[in-house]
Amino acid sequence: MKINGKIKLLSGVLAVAVLGASSLSGCGKDQSQADAASNNSGSSDVTVIQVGTLQNYKPWSYHDENDKLVGYEVEVIEAVDELLPQYEFEFNEGAQDANYTALETGVYQLVLSNAFYTDKRAENYNIPENPLGASPSGYYVAAENADKYDTLEKIAEAGAEGIPLMVGDGMTYQYDKYNEEHSDKPLKFEYTNSDSFQSDQYQFVSEGRYQWSPLPYTVWTSVVEAEDGPYHEFADKLKFFYSFSVPTYAIIQKGNDDLTKAVDGALKELNDNGKLLELSQKYYGYDQFNPGIGE
Repeated sequence: MKINGKIKLLSGVLAVAVLGASSLSGCGKDQSQADAASNNSGSSDVTVIQVGTLQNYKPWSYHDENDKLVGYEVEVIEAVDELLPQYEFEFNEGAQDANYTALETGVYQLVLSNAFYTDKRAENYNIPENPLGASPSGYYVAAENADKYDTLEKIAEAGAEGIPLMVGDGMTYQYDKYNEEHSDKPLKFEYTNSDSFQSDQYQFVSEGRYQWSPLPYTVWTSVVEAEDGPYHEFADKLKFFYSFSVPTYAIIQKGNDDLTKAVDGALKELNDNGKLLELSQKYYGYDQFNPGIGE
């Protein structure tokens, strides 16, 4: 297992500029170098896999007090590495757009980003059948409406308007699925291509401009519940309700079927032997697949 330094392969601007390009000219590592790296493990029987992970993305990928790269997704892939002697996984930290650009151009072979399944992702990348983890998700409402909107069904029946959801986002996909399964009483929300609602959503719901907003539980606990969270001022004004856990996946280079099959098998074994539950308890304090939030 190797961990590269905080590699600045692609800046956010460069990532946008080269997205979908066939090479990464001027980024410091081209395709030929990536190919060479895949055979730089000291053994012809071992293939090096370059993994892109996010910087300072606790609890999934971050540095501990000793500046060691740790996190739930990091440790899961380290455990996968131990089960797959034919591969050696190297971590590279960077912005999400840059990591996915590197994945599309072959510089990376796997990306970690607490990623939900979407049809678009399935078209563009390989996704193992077995999830890497799960994201307990739900929604929040104004505290004064807690009894009125304590289930998604009640929200739908009341026609309560939700915060506009991002087109193509993994969270949006989950609520689109909900509406497909409850077409007689769907949830009410509009779509947007702008992330401008992300920072204002807590105030908008607390003021009643919108009645509800979906949110991953880890985001709620870190930005609202936590005393040092940037939106802790709304902790007493809002109420969170757990809805379901959304599986999260390792995202693999399109067409890299051997790696996908190997990672998929390793993830199944880690789930079956309890390793994923162990890491979930370590980093979340609960079983992320069945968190029992609110019980």
